[in-house]
Amino acid sequence: RPETHLRIIQEEYEKRILTPVKPIIVNTGPCKEVIMKGEEVDLCRLPATMNMEGEDARYLGTWDLIIVKDPDSDWTNWGMYRATIHNRRTLGITLNISNDGGRIFLNKFRANNKPMPIAVVVGADPLCHMAAIADFELLESEVNYAGGLHQEPVELVKCETSDILVPARAEIVVEGVVLPDYVVSRNPFGEYAGYMAPPADVP
Repeated sequence: RPETHLRIIQEEYEKRILTPVKPIIVNTGPCKEVIMKGEEVDLCRLPATMNMEGEDARYLGTWDLIIVKDPDSDWTNWGMYRATIHNRRTLGITLNISNDGGRIFLNKFRANNKPMPIAVVVGADPLCHMAAIADFELLESEVNYAGGLHQEPVELVKCETSDILVPARAEIVVEGVVLPDYVVSRNPFGEYAGYMAPPADVP
């Protein structure tokens, strides 16, 4: 409720993440209502905006789930990384050694010259996004903690082009691969603290 004190909210959060709940897999969901493949795909049609003065690109991912799967285990990582629309078929995503998704890409895929399947999820429920930005132990799947926050399993559905599982009730899911030898420039990005992050090279 709006009048609930922040300390009570924090205590409830800490209590719930101590009891993770594994997800359940369903056959379909709202994210499957419209499916576009091949030449139908046009990222420029999606609702992505420029957020601050000084930006020169549209960011599909600022409050998102970037989902990648470790190829050597059952660990699926949820993170929240920038995803910039460069053209109708290309996103630039900030994957580097400082985040789990970047380490999976660099150590398991780029090191072996293989493309990495990826899903960019926009409009999942707020507790899923909250789990994606939390700091859990390595090899812990954030979806289990999202289930703990909900106190019930998160419904997941299989992607159309890979084995990655995504929240079935998300609004938008973009599926693709991160190429091991393809790098684009990250555009300026207005950070929440009020400064402009400079351009950089990203997969």
